[in-house]
Order: sequence, then structure tokens, then C-alpha cells
Amino acid sequence: MNNFTLLIAEDDDSMFLLVKIVLKKTMINIIRATNGLEAVNICKENKLIDLVLMDIRMPVMDGIAATKNIRGFSKDLPIIALTAYAFPEQEEKCLKAGCNCFMTKPLNVDLFLSKVSEFTNTKN
Repeated sequence: MNNFTLLIAEDDDSMFLLVKIVLKKTMINIIRATNGLEAVNICKENKLIDLVLMDIRMPVMDGIAATKNIRGFSKDLPIIALTAYAFPEQEEKCLKAGCNCFMTKPLNVDLFLSKVSEFTNTKN
């Protein structure tokens, strides 16, 4: 998986470190954005990104707006929404914005690894 690049759009340092630790053995290349606008710009500039983990509540531009923006220039880039708000309306809003799937915090590590594996397997 060392030819696989994941953009983690997450403003919370502890959540970013958790994901980084969980993925350590996978050899996935990790890039970080600390706000939605930065995530959009990184996706525009870096065509090697294979998957985005998008926090929904971030400063400057939230994850919903960032996802919609990314969908304007990248229809096929997989985006996993990540939020602490586990309401059905939130999931629907994320999926309508263009996210491929929806996960809640606290992160279910097994489910997360399974989802990442799905997307890494579709690349190969």
C-alpha cells in the first residue's frame, strides 16, 4: 500500500494522530489538511491522492462545503465523511454532498480499516 495516498482532513491533533497510528503498519502515504479549504487546495494540486478522510466540522471551510468543492473537479476521488454527529440527517447530508461513506467518532478502528482496505483494493 505504499503507493496509496490518503489525505486526512482533520483539525483535531489527537484524532489525526489516532488515524496515523492505526494506519502505521499499512505503509499508506499520509497527507494532512487542518481545514476544508486546505483539503480542497491539496486535492486540486495533488492528483496522487487516492482517498480523503474528511472531518465534517472544521474551521475556514467545513467538510460538507469542501466535499462539494472537490466534487466540482474530481468526481471519482473517494471521500469518507467523519463526524461526531451520528444523526441520520447528518449522514444523508454528507452523502448528498458527495461523500462515498459515513463514519462516526469515536472511530471504530476495525470498520475504518475495512473501509480503507475497500478503497485500496479498488485502486490495485
